[in-house]
Amino acid sequence: MGTGLWPTDKIFLMIFIVFSMMSITLQVTLRQIAAVLRDRTLVMRALIINFVLVPLLAIVLVQLIPMALDVKRGILLLAVIPGDFLAFNFTRKLCARIELAAAVLFLLTFMGVLLAPVSAHWILQSQLPVAVPYEKMIKGILVYVALPLIAGLALNRSFPKLAPALQRPFTVLSGLAFIGFTIGTGSTKTAAAKAIAGGGALVGLALFIIGGMMLGWFLGGSDRETRGVMSLSSGLRNLAVCLAIATSTFPDSNIDLTIIASVALGLPMALLFTTYQTRKRKKSASHSMAGAA
Repeated sequence: MGTGLWPTDKIFLMIFIVFSMMSITLQVTLRQIAAVLRDRTLVMRALIINFVLVPLLAIVLVQLIPMALDVKRGILLLAVIPGDFLAFNFTRKLCARIELAAAVLFLLTFMGVLLAPVSAHWILQSQLPVAVPYEKMIKGILVYVALPLIAGLALNRSFPKLAPALQRPFTVLSGLAFIGFTIGTGSTKTAAAKAIAGGGALVGLALFIIGGMMLGWFLGGSDRETRGVMSLSSGLRNLAVCLAIATSTFPDSNIDLTIIASVALGLPMALLFTTYQTRKRKKSASHSMAGAA
């Protein structure tokens, strides 16, 4: 393994996930999330984009663009594991319906974990069995996702007046943790990008992220909010699960560097996309109000 996240970076990431999950259930219920997932068209679009089209995009890119084998495997691994919690920090800003952003996140996260061993082994075209550390991953999902969700639901149900008051500080804490993670991993991400630079590695990785976002945007449906959520969810892949698989299956490779470098490229792209779409939505809303007046 070439590099990894520092313990402080992991702590920031864990804090971000925990308080993000709690802030979700202080605003919406599982019933509302389930209602979103009953939209079969939405679910099918999300699954086809993330588990069929994005992997096909990755296969085309690694065949057309010259890059090291570890970089190719890193991109292919990223292609089959969607559901990045970092994307939620952007999707909830794009979408007035937080239940939509949460539903897509949960769908891709859990389906990604379930399909990881089969899809990763198939697309990597490796004779090595892909080692998915399920015990570690399930424990992580229980501790950092399920328990915060249950705690948030319990607070919302038992203290309906307190829950709205806690929602904002929890959101602020998750935002600060996200900023801490972004800043803390700056040198690691830069080092990873430099380490894999050469040939068309960074170009291929950038095209993979942009291509994933474009697939989500153009195939995400007619609703602008849904398209924004789909775009970010398909462009940013699951950092935690990809790193877990890379370090378990290929411990002596630089595949993890490619995964970390994808975050270095993906987060600025997601920020620019979110800022542009948010401003465009506000302009559209102000024009609509002016026209109505």
